[in-house]
Amino acid sequence: MNSILQCILATPYLNSWFLDDYKKATQIRSQRLSEAYYDLIKEAKSSTSNISPTDLKYAVAKSAP
Repeated sequence: MNSILQCILATPYLNSWFLDDYKKATQIRSQRLSEAYYDLIKEAKSSTSNISPTDLKYAVAKSAP
């Protein structure tokens, strides 16, 4: 999961969309997985310490058991 998150967090277009346009996309915002990813990106951008993807892992497990 660490390797996958590193690749995803290093994808500038995806992260830019989430940081800039995500709040406008009400249909996507209702999905727990996208909300968990958005929260993780915000935490990663604002934190200089370790981050925990626990909520994202839980959302992935709920979406794809």
